[in-house]
Amino acid sequence: MKATPSPLLAALAPFLAMAAVATAHPDHSATPAGNPLPPAFVVEFSDFDSAPCAEVEGLLEELADSRGLALERVFKHAPGSAASLAAHEAALAAGDQGRFWDMHHRLFERGGRSKSSLLAVAAELGLDAAAFEAALDSRVHRDAVMRDLSEARALGVQTLPTLFINGTKIEGVEALRALVHPPAPAPPAAPSIGYDDIDLGSAAAAGPADAPVTIVEFSDFRCGFCGVNARALDEVAAAYPGKVRRLFKHFPISMDSDGFRPHLAAIAAMRQGKFWEMHEALMASPLRDEADLLARAGQVGLDLDRLRRDMADPAAMAMLRRDIADGDGLAIRATPTTYINGEQLVGRHTPEALRERIEAILGGAATVRAAAQPAGPEIHPAAFASGPADASARVEFYVDLGELQATAAFAQTLKAFRRERQDVRIELRHAPSGPAALKAHGALVAAAAQGQLWPMLDRILAEPAVPAEPALRLMAKQAGLDLARFSADLGAPRSGGLVAADTAAARARGATGPGPAIFLNDTRHEGEPSVASLAQLMDENVCCGKPPLLAGDAADYPVNRWE
Repeated sequence: MKATPSPLLAALAPFLAMAAVATAHPDHSATPAGNPLPPAFVVEFSDFDSAPCAEVEGLLEELADSRGLALERVFKHAPGSAASLAAHEAALAAGDQGRFWDMHHRLFERGGRSKSSLLAVAAELGLDAAAFEAALDSRVHRDAVMRDLSEARALGVQTLPTLFINGTKIEGVEALRALVHPPAPAPPAAPSIGYDDIDLGSAAAAGPADAPVTIVEFSDFRCGFCGVNARALDEVAAAYPGKVRRLFKHFPISMDSDGFRPHLAAIAAMRQGKFWEMHEALMASPLRDEADLLARAGQVGLDLDRLRRDMADPAAMAMLRRDIADGDGLAIRATPTTYINGEQLVGRHTPEALRERIEAILGGAATVRAAAQPAGPEIHPAAFASGPADASARVEFYVDLGELQATAAFAQTLKAFRRERQDVRIELRHAPSGPAALKAHGALVAAAAQGQLWPMLDRILAEPAVPAEPALRLMAKQAGLDLARFSADLGAPRSGGLVAADTAAARARGATGPGPAIFLNDTRHEGEPSVASLAQLMDENVCCGKPPLLAGDAADYPVNRWE
Protein backbone atom coordinates (compact mmCIF):
# COMPACT_ATOMS: atom_id res chain seq x y z
CA MET A 1 0.00 0.00 0.00
CA LYS A 2 1.79 3.13 -1.22
CA ALA A 3 1.57 6.53 0.43
CA THR A 4 1.37 8.44 -2.87
CA PRO A 5 -2.00 10.25 -3.00
CA SER A 6 -4.36 8.93 -5.68
CA PRO A 7 -6.63 11.14 -7.81
CA LEU A 8 -9.46 10.30 -5.43
CA LEU A 9 -7.43 11.46 -2.45
CA ALA A 10 -6.60 14.64 -4.34
CA ALA A 11 -10.34 15.16 -4.80
CA LEU A 12 -10.78 14.80 -1.05
CA ALA A 13 -8.19 17.47 -0.29
CA PRO A 14 -10.54 20.51 -0.37
CA PHE A 15 -12.96 18.82 2.02
CA LEU A 16 -10.18 17.82 4.40
CA ALA A 17 -8.63 21.27 4.35
CA MET A 18 -12.00 22.86 5.14
CA ALA A 19 -12.57 20.45 8.01
CA ALA A 20 -9.14 21.07 9.48
CA VAL A 21 -9.73 24.82 9.61
CA ALA A 22 -13.27 24.48 10.87
CA THR A 23 -12.63 21.98 13.67
CA ALA A 24 -9.10 23.06 14.68
CA HIS A 25 -8.60 19.99 16.87
CA PRO A 26 -4.90 19.03 16.81
CA ASP A 27 -5.64 15.50 18.00
CA HIS A 28 -8.55 14.92 15.64
CA SER A 29 -6.06 13.05 13.46
CA ALA A 30 -3.74 10.37 14.81
CA THR A 31 -0.19 10.17 13.45
CA PRO A 32 2.55 8.07 15.13
CA ALA A 33 5.37 10.54 15.77
CA GLY A 34 8.89 9.59 14.69
CA ASN A 35 7.79 6.26 13.23
CA PRO A 36 10.15 5.04 10.47
CA LEU A 37 7.48 2.78 8.93
CA PRO A 38 5.88 3.76 5.61
CA PRO A 39 2.73 5.84 6.13
CA ALA A 40 -0.85 5.07 5.17
CA PHE A 41 -3.33 7.97 5.17
CA VAL A 42 -6.81 6.94 6.40
CA VAL A 43 -9.92 9.12 6.22
CA GLU A 44 -12.65 7.43 8.26
CA PHE A 45 -16.35 8.30 8.06
CA SER A 46 -17.93 6.74 11.14
CA ASP A 47 -20.81 6.83 13.63
CA PHE A 48 -20.38 6.20 17.36
CA ASP A 49 -23.76 4.42 17.45
CA SER A 50 -22.84 1.92 14.72
CA ALA A 51 -21.67 -1.53 15.83
CA PRO A 52 -19.74 -2.15 12.57
CA CYS A 53 -17.91 1.17 13.06
CA ALA A 54 -16.73 -0.05 16.47
CA GLU A 55 -14.67 -2.76 14.73
CA VAL A 56 -12.63 -0.28 12.71
CA GLU A 57 -10.08 0.44 15.45
CA GLY A 58 -8.97 -3.17 15.87
CA LEU A 59 -8.99 -3.90 12.14
CA LEU A 60 -6.82 -0.86 11.37
CA GLU A 61 -4.34 -1.96 14.03
CA GLU A 62 -4.17 -5.41 12.43
CA LEU A 63 -3.69 -3.84 8.99
CA ALA A 64 -0.84 -1.67 10.25
CA ASP A 65 0.88 -4.60 11.98
CA SER A 66 0.52 -7.04 9.07
CA ARG A 67 1.64 -4.56 6.40
CA GLY A 68 4.29 -2.73 8.44
CA LEU A 69 2.53 0.65 8.13
CA ALA A 70 2.31 3.80 10.22
CA LEU A 71 -1.33 4.91 10.05
CA GLU A 72 -2.29 8.55 9.85
CA ARG A 73 -6.00 8.71 10.69
CA VAL A 74 -8.52 11.49 10.19
CA PHE A 75 -11.89 10.86 11.83
CA LYS A 76 -14.92 12.30 10.03
CA HIS A 77 -18.30 12.46 11.78
CA ALA A 78 -21.22 10.74 10.03
CA PRO A 79 -24.02 10.34 12.62
CA GLY A 80 -26.78 8.08 11.37
CA SER A 81 -29.50 9.73 13.42
CA ALA A 82 -30.21 12.80 15.53
CA ALA A 83 -29.84 10.64 18.63
CA SER A 84 -26.13 10.13 18.00
CA LEU A 85 -25.30 13.81 17.48
CA ALA A 86 -24.53 14.32 21.18
CA ALA A 87 -21.83 11.62 21.13
CA HIS A 88 -20.05 13.23 18.18
CA GLU A 89 -20.22 16.65 19.81
CA ALA A 90 -18.83 15.11 23.02
CA ALA A 91 -15.85 13.72 21.13
CA LEU A 92 -15.08 17.16 19.72
CA ALA A 93 -15.53 18.75 23.14
CA ALA A 94 -12.98 16.27 24.51
CA GLY A 95 -10.76 17.18 21.58
CA ASP A 96 -10.76 20.79 22.84
CA GLN A 97 -8.84 19.43 25.82
CA GLY A 98 -6.53 17.13 23.79
CA ARG A 99 -8.46 13.92 24.51
CA PHE A 100 -10.41 13.25 21.29
CA TRP A 101 -9.13 9.68 20.78
CA ASP A 102 -9.60 8.74 24.43
CA MET A 103 -13.23 9.89 24.25
CA HIS A 104 -13.54 8.15 20.84
CA HIS A 105 -12.56 4.82 22.40
CA ARG A 106 -14.95 5.20 25.37
CA LEU A 107 -17.89 6.16 23.15
CA PHE A 108 -17.51 2.98 21.14
CA GLU A 109 -17.21 0.91 24.31
CA ARG A 110 -20.36 2.31 25.96
CA GLY A 111 -23.95 2.64 24.85
CA GLY A 112 -25.18 5.53 27.02
CA ARG A 113 -25.72 8.83 25.22
CA SER A 114 -27.50 10.88 27.86
CA LYS A 115 -25.86 14.04 29.11
CA SER A 116 -25.18 12.44 32.48
CA SER A 117 -23.47 9.45 30.81
CA LEU A 118 -21.27 11.73 28.72
CA LEU A 119 -20.36 13.81 31.77
CA ALA A 120 -19.43 10.62 33.63
CA VAL A 121 -17.04 9.61 30.83
CA ALA A 122 -15.53 13.11 30.84
CA ALA A 123 -14.93 12.79 34.60
CA GLU A 124 -13.21 9.40 34.11
CA LEU A 125 -10.88 11.02 31.58
CA GLY A 126 -10.08 13.86 33.98
CA LEU A 127 -11.48 16.56 31.69
CA ASP A 128 -12.40 20.06 32.83
CA ALA A 129 -16.03 19.24 33.58
CA ALA A 130 -17.30 22.81 33.37
CA ALA A 131 -15.74 23.48 29.97
CA PHE A 132 -16.92 20.11 28.66
CA GLU A 133 -20.50 20.66 29.82
CA ALA A 134 -20.54 24.20 28.42
CA ALA A 135 -19.48 22.88 25.01
CA LEU A 136 -22.31 20.32 25.08
CA ASP A 137 -24.93 22.84 26.20
CA SER A 138 -23.94 25.47 23.64
CA ARG A 139 -23.72 22.92 20.80
CA VAL A 140 -20.63 24.75 19.65
CA HIS A 141 -19.49 21.72 17.65
CA ARG A 142 -22.80 20.98 15.90
CA ASP A 143 -21.73 22.84 12.75
CA ALA A 144 -18.48 20.85 12.51
CA VAL A 145 -20.37 17.56 12.74
CA MET A 146 -22.83 18.67 10.08
CA ARG A 147 -20.01 19.76 7.77
CA ASP A 148 -18.47 16.30 8.03
CA LEU A 149 -21.87 14.79 7.28
CA SER A 150 -22.20 17.01 4.20
CA GLU A 151 -18.76 15.89 3.01
CA ALA A 152 -19.85 12.28 3.41
CA ARG A 153 -22.89 12.87 1.21
CA ALA A 154 -20.83 14.78 -1.38
CA LEU A 155 -18.42 11.82 -1.60
CA GLY A 156 -21.23 9.30 -2.01
CA VAL A 157 -20.79 7.68 1.41
CA GLN A 158 -23.81 5.42 1.90
CA THR A 159 -22.41 2.67 4.12
CA LEU A 160 -20.81 3.06 7.53
CA PRO A 161 -18.01 2.76 8.16
CA THR A 162 -16.52 4.08 4.90
CA LEU A 163 -12.78 4.62 4.74
CA PHE A 164 -10.46 6.14 2.16
CA ILE A 165 -7.03 4.50 2.55
CA ASN A 166 -4.49 6.35 0.44
CA GLY A 167 -7.44 7.40 -1.70
CA THR A 168 -8.92 3.92 -2.16
CA LYS A 169 -12.53 3.70 -1.00
CA ILE A 170 -13.36 0.87 1.43
CA GLU A 171 -17.12 0.59 2.00
CA GLY A 172 -18.35 -1.27 5.05
CA VAL A 173 -16.70 -3.36 7.71
CA GLU A 174 -16.85 -6.52 5.57
CA ALA A 175 -14.69 -4.88 2.90
CA LEU A 176 -12.24 -3.76 5.57
CA ARG A 177 -12.13 -7.28 7.03
CA ALA A 178 -11.43 -8.66 3.56
CA LEU A 179 -8.55 -6.20 3.17
CA VAL A 180 -7.03 -7.20 6.51
CA HIS A 181 -7.78 -10.93 6.13
CA PRO A 182 -7.84 -11.70 2.39
CA PRO A 183 -9.82 -14.84 1.56
CA ALA A 184 -7.84 -17.88 0.53
CA PRO A 185 -7.59 -18.14 -3.26
CA ALA A 186 -9.98 -20.57 -4.87
CA PRO A 187 -8.37 -23.71 -6.27
CA PRO A 188 -7.68 -23.46 -9.98
CA ALA A 189 -10.38 -24.76 -12.23
CA ALA A 190 -9.75 -27.90 -14.19
CA PRO A 191 -8.52 -27.23 -17.72
CA SER A 192 -11.34 -26.94 -20.23
CA ILE A 193 -9.09 -27.69 -23.21
CA GLY A 194 -5.92 -29.65 -23.81
CA TYR A 195 -2.54 -28.45 -25.00
CA ASP A 196 -3.19 -29.90 -28.45
CA ASP A 197 -6.30 -27.72 -28.76
CA ILE A 198 -4.62 -24.32 -28.48
CA ASP A 199 -4.13 -22.12 -31.55
CA LEU A 200 -0.47 -21.96 -32.55
CA GLY A 201 -0.96 -21.06 -36.18
CA SER A 202 -1.19 -17.31 -35.56
CA ALA A 203 1.50 -17.14 -32.84
CA ALA A 204 4.81 -15.38 -33.42
CA ALA A 205 7.40 -18.09 -34.07
CA ALA A 206 11.14 -18.51 -34.42
CA GLY A 207 12.94 -21.64 -35.55
CA PRO A 208 12.15 -24.33 -38.12
CA ALA A 209 8.63 -25.79 -38.21
CA ASP A 210 10.05 -29.36 -38.12
CA ALA A 211 12.31 -28.74 -35.09
CA PRO A 212 12.24 -31.67 -32.62
CA VAL A 213 11.67 -29.30 -29.67
CA THR A 214 8.73 -26.88 -29.52
CA ILE A 215 8.63 -24.25 -26.79
CA VAL A 216 5.40 -22.30 -26.22
CA GLU A 217 5.50 -19.48 -23.69
CA PHE A 218 2.44 -17.82 -22.19
CA SER A 219 3.87 -14.55 -20.97
CA ASP A 220 3.14 -11.00 -19.78
CA PHE A 221 5.30 -8.05 -20.79
CA ARG A 222 4.69 -6.36 -17.40
CA CYS A 223 5.84 -9.36 -15.34
CA GLY A 224 9.37 -9.31 -13.94
CA PHE A 225 9.54 -13.12 -13.79
CA CYS A 226 8.65 -13.23 -17.49
CA GLY A 227 11.63 -11.06 -18.41
CA VAL A 228 13.98 -13.37 -16.53
CA ASN A 229 12.44 -16.44 -18.14
CA ALA A 230 12.56 -14.85 -21.61
CA ARG A 231 16.30 -14.30 -21.32
CA ALA A 232 16.78 -17.94 -20.30
CA LEU A 233 14.73 -19.04 -23.34
CA ASP A 234 16.81 -16.75 -25.58
CA GLU A 235 19.94 -18.48 -24.32
CA VAL A 236 18.77 -22.05 -24.85
CA ALA A 237 17.26 -21.29 -28.26
CA ALA A 238 20.61 -19.88 -29.37
CA ALA A 239 22.40 -22.93 -27.95
CA TYR A 240 20.38 -25.36 -30.09
CA PRO A 241 20.26 -23.86 -33.62
CA GLY A 242 17.82 -25.68 -35.88
CA LYS A 243 16.53 -27.89 -33.08
CA VAL A 244 14.15 -25.54 -31.23
CA ARG A 245 10.99 -23.81 -32.44
CA ARG A 246 9.78 -21.08 -30.09
CA LEU A 247 6.24 -19.64 -30.08
CA PHE A 248 4.83 -16.77 -28.04
CA LYS A 249 1.31 -16.59 -26.59
CA HIS A 250 0.06 -13.33 -25.06
CA PHE A 251 -1.28 -13.68 -21.53
CA PRO A 252 -1.46 -10.34 -19.66
CA ILE A 253 -2.44 -10.87 -16.03
CA SER A 254 -3.78 -7.31 -15.73
CA MET A 255 -6.92 -7.05 -17.87
CA ASP A 256 -6.85 -3.31 -18.50
CA SER A 257 -5.55 -0.94 -21.15
CA ASP A 258 -2.11 -0.66 -19.52
CA GLY A 259 -1.83 -4.45 -19.46
CA PHE A 260 -2.97 -4.82 -23.08
CA ARG A 261 -0.87 -2.00 -24.62
CA PRO A 262 2.55 -3.73 -24.84
CA HIS A 263 0.94 -6.89 -26.21
CA LEU A 264 -0.92 -4.97 -28.91
CA ALA A 265 2.37 -3.25 -29.77
CA ALA A 266 4.11 -6.63 -30.11
CA ILE A 267 1.29 -7.90 -32.37
CA ALA A 268 1.61 -4.76 -34.47
CA ALA A 269 5.41 -5.25 -34.63
CA MET A 270 4.84 -8.81 -35.89
CA ARG A 271 3.04 -7.32 -38.92
CA GLN A 272 6.26 -5.46 -39.69
CA GLY A 273 8.39 -8.60 -39.26
CA LYS A 274 9.97 -7.41 -36.02
CA PHE A 275 8.11 -9.27 -33.30
CA TRP A 276 11.17 -10.73 -31.57
CA GLU A 277 13.05 -7.43 -31.67
CA MET A 278 10.06 -5.72 -30.02
CA HIS A 279 9.68 -8.67 -27.64
CA GLU A 280 13.25 -8.15 -26.43
CA ALA A 281 12.72 -4.40 -26.05
CA LEU A 282 9.50 -4.86 -24.05
CA MET A 283 10.93 -7.60 -21.82
CA ALA A 284 13.90 -5.41 -20.84
CA SER A 285 11.79 -3.50 -18.29
CA PRO A 286 8.10 -2.56 -17.73
CA LEU A 287 6.75 0.25 -19.87
CA ARG A 288 6.46 3.66 -18.25
CA ASP A 289 4.06 5.38 -20.65
CA GLU A 290 3.08 5.82 -24.31
CA ALA A 291 6.20 7.86 -25.07
CA ASP A 292 8.39 5.05 -23.71
CA LEU A 293 6.56 2.53 -25.93
CA LEU A 294 7.11 4.63 -29.05
CA ALA A 295 10.76 5.19 -28.14
CA ARG A 296 11.38 1.44 -27.91
CA ALA A 297 9.52 0.83 -31.15
CA GLY A 298 11.67 3.45 -32.86
CA GLN A 299 14.85 1.84 -31.52
CA VAL A 300 13.98 -1.47 -33.20
CA GLY A 301 13.22 0.28 -36.50
CA LEU A 302 9.43 0.16 -36.59
CA ASP A 303 7.26 2.49 -38.69
CA LEU A 304 5.53 4.35 -35.84
CA ASP A 305 2.52 5.56 -37.85
CA ARG A 306 1.82 2.03 -39.01
CA LEU A 307 2.38 0.74 -35.46
CA ARG A 308 -0.33 3.07 -34.14
CA ARG A 309 -2.77 2.02 -36.86
CA ASP A 310 -2.13 -1.70 -36.34
CA MET A 311 -2.47 -1.42 -32.56
CA ALA A 312 -5.91 0.12 -33.06
CA ASP A 313 -6.96 -2.56 -35.55
CA PRO A 314 -9.72 -4.73 -33.97
CA ALA A 315 -7.97 -7.79 -35.42
CA ALA A 316 -5.02 -7.19 -33.07
CA MET A 317 -7.31 -7.18 -30.04
CA ALA A 318 -9.07 -10.29 -31.36
CA MET A 319 -5.74 -12.12 -31.57
CA LEU A 320 -4.85 -11.04 -28.04
CA ARG A 321 -8.18 -12.26 -26.71
CA ARG A 322 -7.75 -15.64 -28.48
CA ASP A 323 -4.43 -16.13 -26.69
CA ILE A 324 -6.00 -15.18 -23.36
CA ALA A 325 -8.85 -17.62 -24.00
CA ASP A 326 -6.33 -20.38 -24.73
CA GLY A 327 -4.52 -19.64 -21.47
CA ASP A 328 -7.78 -19.59 -19.52
CA GLY A 329 -8.78 -22.89 -21.11
CA LEU A 330 -5.53 -24.42 -19.89
CA ALA A 331 -6.23 -23.03 -16.39
CA ILE A 332 -3.04 -20.96 -16.45
CA ARG A 333 -2.92 -18.93 -13.24
CA ALA A 334 0.64 -17.56 -13.30
CA THR A 335 3.09 -16.10 -15.76
CA PRO A 336 5.36 -17.19 -17.19
CA THR A 337 3.94 -20.62 -18.02
CA THR A 338 6.02 -22.51 -20.58
CA TYR A 339 5.33 -25.72 -22.50
CA ILE A 340 8.21 -27.79 -23.87
CA ASN A 341 6.77 -30.40 -26.22
CA GLY A 342 3.56 -30.15 -24.21
CA GLU A 343 5.14 -30.46 -20.75
CA GLN A 344 4.02 -27.55 -18.56
CA LEU A 345 6.62 -25.58 -16.59
CA VAL A 346 5.30 -22.82 -14.31
CA GLY A 347 7.44 -19.87 -13.29
CA ARG A 348 10.89 -18.63 -14.27
CA HIS A 349 13.51 -21.28 -15.04
CA THR A 350 17.27 -21.32 -15.28
CA PRO A 351 18.98 -22.02 -18.62
CA GLU A 352 20.52 -25.14 -17.08
CA ALA A 353 17.11 -26.55 -16.14
CA LEU A 354 15.74 -25.84 -19.61
CA ARG A 355 18.77 -27.54 -21.22
CA GLU A 356 18.15 -30.67 -19.16
CA ARG A 357 14.64 -31.01 -20.58
CA ILE A 358 15.74 -30.29 -24.14
CA GLU A 359 18.57 -32.82 -23.94
CA ALA A 360 16.17 -35.43 -22.60
CA ILE A 361 13.95 -34.84 -25.65
CA LEU A 362 16.91 -35.01 -28.01
CA GLY A 363 17.92 -38.34 -26.52
CA GLY A 364 21.27 -37.14 -25.21
CA ALA A 365 22.57 -36.30 -28.67
CA ALA A 366 23.25 -32.66 -27.83
CA THR A 367 26.63 -31.76 -26.42
CA VAL A 368 25.97 -28.15 -25.47
CA ARG A 369 25.74 -28.80 -21.77
CA ALA A 370 29.11 -30.50 -21.55
CA ALA A 371 30.75 -27.70 -23.49
CA ALA A 372 29.05 -24.87 -21.64
CA GLN A 373 29.47 -26.01 -18.04
CA PRO A 374 32.86 -26.55 -16.42
CA ALA A 375 33.56 -29.79 -14.57
CA GLY A 376 32.85 -30.10 -10.90
CA PRO A 377 29.96 -30.79 -8.53
CA GLU A 378 26.50 -31.06 -10.09
CA ILE A 379 24.32 -28.99 -7.80
CA HIS A 380 20.54 -28.81 -7.81
CA PRO A 381 19.31 -25.15 -7.78
CA ALA A 382 17.36 -25.88 -4.59
CA ALA A 383 20.68 -26.34 -2.76
CA PHE A 384 21.08 -22.54 -2.89
CA ALA A 385 17.54 -21.81 -1.66
CA SER A 386 15.64 -21.76 1.61
CA GLY A 387 11.86 -21.78 1.84
CA PRO A 388 8.88 -23.19 -0.05
CA ALA A 389 9.26 -23.56 -3.81
CA ASP A 390 5.80 -22.04 -4.44
CA ALA A 391 6.34 -19.00 -2.21
CA SER A 392 4.76 -15.73 -3.32
CA ALA A 393 7.98 -13.82 -2.70
CA ARG A 394 11.42 -14.72 -3.99
CA VAL A 395 14.40 -12.96 -2.43
CA GLU A 396 17.71 -13.12 -4.29
CA PHE A 397 20.46 -12.44 -1.75
CA TYR A 398 23.67 -11.38 -3.48
CA VAL A 399 26.31 -12.29 -0.91
CA ASP A 400 29.70 -10.55 -0.73
CA LEU A 401 31.97 -12.43 1.68
CA GLY A 402 34.57 -9.71 1.19
CA GLU A 403 32.28 -7.52 3.32
CA LEU A 404 31.50 -9.85 6.20
CA GLN A 405 30.04 -7.31 8.61
CA ALA A 406 27.55 -5.81 6.16
CA THR A 407 26.61 -9.23 4.77
CA ALA A 408 26.06 -10.62 8.27
CA ALA A 409 23.74 -7.69 9.09
CA PHE A 410 21.73 -8.31 5.90
CA ALA A 411 21.55 -12.02 6.72
CA GLN A 412 20.14 -11.39 10.20
CA THR A 413 17.49 -9.09 8.74
CA LEU A 414 16.52 -11.70 6.13
CA LYS A 415 16.15 -14.35 8.83
CA ALA A 416 13.87 -12.07 10.85
CA PHE A 417 11.88 -11.31 7.71
CA ARG A 418 11.45 -15.03 7.01
CA ARG A 419 10.18 -15.58 10.53
CA GLU A 420 7.56 -12.86 10.05
CA ARG A 421 6.64 -13.69 6.46
CA GLN A 422 6.91 -17.45 6.03
CA ASP A 423 5.68 -17.38 2.41
CA VAL A 424 9.16 -16.33 1.27
CA ARG A 425 11.93 -18.20 -0.53
CA ILE A 426 15.51 -16.96 -0.22
CA GLU A 427 17.99 -17.80 -2.99
CA LEU A 428 21.69 -17.16 -2.50
CA ARG A 429 23.69 -15.52 -5.28
CA HIS A 430 27.44 -14.87 -5.29
CA ALA A 431 28.76 -11.31 -5.76
CA PRO A 432 32.29 -11.10 -4.28
CA SER A 433 33.72 -7.59 -4.57
CA GLY A 434 37.34 -8.75 -4.66
CA PRO A 435 39.57 -11.79 -5.23
CA ALA A 436 40.29 -12.26 -1.50
CA ALA A 437 36.81 -13.72 -0.95
CA LEU A 438 36.72 -16.08 -3.95
CA LYS A 439 37.89 -19.11 -1.96
CA ALA A 440 35.21 -18.49 0.68
CA HIS A 441 32.54 -18.32 -2.03
CA GLY A 442 33.91 -21.55 -3.47
CA ALA A 443 33.46 -23.09 -0.01
CA LEU A 444 29.79 -22.14 -0.11
CA VAL A 445 29.41 -23.93 -3.45
CA ALA A 446 31.23 -27.00 -2.11
CA ALA A 447 29.02 -27.01 1.00
CA ALA A 448 25.88 -26.62 -1.14
CA ALA A 449 26.91 -29.76 -3.07
CA GLN A 450 26.45 -31.64 0.22
CA GLY A 451 23.25 -29.81 1.23
CA GLN A 452 24.99 -27.68 3.85
CA LEU A 453 25.04 -24.21 2.24
CA TRP A 454 23.28 -22.31 5.01
CA PRO A 455 25.25 -23.72 7.98
CA MET A 456 28.48 -22.93 6.13
CA LEU A 457 27.28 -19.40 5.38
CA ASP A 458 26.49 -18.82 9.05
CA ARG A 459 29.90 -20.11 10.12
CA ILE A 460 31.72 -17.83 7.67
CA LEU A 461 29.64 -14.79 8.61
CA ALA A 462 30.49 -15.36 12.29
CA GLU A 463 34.20 -14.83 11.55
CA PRO A 464 35.85 -11.43 12.13
CA ALA A 465 37.67 -11.63 8.78
CA VAL A 466 37.46 -13.64 5.55
CA PRO A 467 38.69 -17.15 6.49
CA ALA A 468 41.56 -18.71 4.58
CA GLU A 469 41.42 -22.20 3.07
CA PRO A 470 42.64 -24.09 6.19
CA ALA A 471 39.93 -22.40 8.28
CA LEU A 472 37.31 -23.25 5.66
CA ARG A 473 38.31 -26.93 5.76
CA LEU A 474 38.03 -26.89 9.55
CA MET A 475 34.53 -25.40 9.30
CA ALA A 476 33.57 -28.12 6.82
CA LYS A 477 34.81 -30.79 9.21
CA GLN A 478 32.91 -29.22 12.13
CA ALA A 479 29.75 -29.14 9.98
CA GLY A 480 30.05 -32.89 9.39
CA LEU A 481 30.83 -32.64 5.67
CA ASP A 482 32.70 -35.28 3.71
CA LEU A 483 36.06 -33.52 3.90
CA ALA A 484 37.64 -35.27 0.90
CA ARG A 485 34.70 -34.38 -1.31
CA PHE A 486 34.61 -30.83 0.06
CA SER A 487 38.32 -30.34 -0.70
CA ALA A 488 37.93 -31.68 -4.23
CA ASP A 489 34.88 -29.48 -4.93
CA LEU A 490 36.55 -26.42 -3.40
CA GLY A 491 39.05 -26.27 -6.23
CA ALA A 492 36.82 -27.61 -9.02
CA PRO A 493 36.35 -25.44 -12.12
CA ARG A 494 32.57 -25.64 -11.87
CA SER A 495 32.59 -24.07 -8.38
CA GLY A 496 34.46 -21.09 -9.76
CA GLY A 497 32.19 -21.07 -12.79
CA LEU A 498 29.06 -20.81 -10.65
CA VAL A 499 30.52 -17.92 -8.68
CA ALA A 500 31.62 -16.20 -11.88
CA ALA A 501 28.17 -16.64 -13.49
CA ASP A 502 26.43 -15.13 -10.46
CA THR A 503 28.94 -12.28 -10.37
CA ALA A 504 28.33 -11.52 -14.04
CA ALA A 505 24.58 -11.47 -13.42
CA ALA A 506 25.11 -9.18 -10.43
CA ARG A 507 27.14 -6.82 -12.59
CA ALA A 508 24.42 -6.76 -15.25
CA ARG A 509 21.82 -5.89 -12.60
CA GLY A 510 23.95 -3.24 -10.91
CA ALA A 511 24.34 -5.36 -7.77
CA THR A 512 28.13 -5.52 -7.57
CA GLY A 513 29.65 -4.37 -4.31
CA PRO A 514 31.29 -3.63 -2.21
CA GLY A 515 28.67 -5.17 0.01
CA PRO A 516 25.58 -7.37 -0.41
CA ALA A 517 22.40 -6.64 -2.38
CA ILE A 518 18.82 -7.89 -2.29
CA PHE A 519 16.23 -8.31 -5.06
CA LEU A 520 12.67 -9.22 -4.05
CA ASN A 521 10.53 -10.50 -6.94
CA ASP A 522 13.13 -8.99 -9.29
CA THR A 523 12.87 -5.53 -7.67
CA ARG A 524 16.05 -4.09 -6.12
CA HIS A 525 15.86 -3.16 -2.43
CA GLU A 526 17.56 0.18 -2.04
CA GLY A 527 19.61 0.83 1.08
CA GLU A 528 20.09 -1.30 4.16
CA PRO A 529 17.00 -3.50 4.59
CA SER A 530 14.71 -3.76 7.59
CA VAL A 531 11.91 -6.24 8.20
CA ALA A 532 9.40 -3.46 7.58
CA SER A 533 10.99 -2.30 4.33
CA LEU A 534 11.20 -5.85 2.99
CA ALA A 535 7.55 -6.44 3.93
CA GLN A 536 6.55 -3.26 2.11
CA LEU A 537 8.55 -4.30 -0.96
CA MET A 538 6.89 -7.73 -0.87
CA ASP A 539 3.40 -6.22 -0.67
CA GLU A 540 4.14 -3.83 -3.53
CA ASN A 541 5.74 -6.41 -5.84
CA VAL A 542 3.69 -9.59 -5.67
CA CYS A 543 3.84 -10.50 -9.32
CA CYS A 544 2.05 -12.83 -11.62
CA GLY A 545 0.41 -15.30 -9.26
CA LYS A 546 2.42 -17.78 -7.22
CA PRO A 547 4.56 -19.85 -9.59
CA PRO A 548 7.23 -22.25 -8.39
CA LEU A 549 10.33 -20.10 -8.38
CA LEU A 550 12.73 -22.73 -9.68
CA ALA A 551 12.50 -25.37 -12.35
CA GLY A 552 10.56 -28.56 -11.70
CA ASP A 553 7.66 -29.51 -9.50
CA ALA A 554 7.47 -28.03 -6.02
CA ALA A 555 7.56 -31.53 -4.54
CA ASP A 556 11.04 -32.02 -5.96
CA TYR A 557 12.54 -29.32 -3.75
CA PRO A 558 13.54 -29.74 -0.13
CA VAL A 559 12.36 -27.00 2.25
CA ASN A 560 15.79 -25.98 3.50
CA ARG A 561 15.79 -24.24 6.85
CA TRP A 562 18.01 -21.24 7.41
CA GLU A 563 17.52 -20.34 11.04
